[in-house]
Amino acid sequence: ARRAVAKHRYDLVILDIALPDGSGLDLLIDLPQETGVIVFSAAEMDEKLGDRVQAMMTKTRASEIDVAKLVRRMLVASRNAAGPTVQARE
Repeated sequence: ARRAVAKHRYDLVILDIALPDGSGLDLLIDLPQETGVIVFSAAEMDEKLGDRVQAMMTKTRASEIDVAKLVRRMLVASRNAAGPTVQARE
């Protein structure tokens, strides 16, 4: 994940905090400030994760539809905040 974050720019990242090899939250320091972050985990979450995390969802309480709706809202909000963009034409 660290290599991917270093190599590519992401509009939105969904992190799990309980991974076999560590916490997804460790990636927060590697993400650009403008990257949206959703913590989606079955593990208990600290409500005080700070301004870096825009949303938190518990796997046992959120459906796939809930996650999809949240992702869509965050991406739309991010694009609206960025202002108009030029679309490539084929």
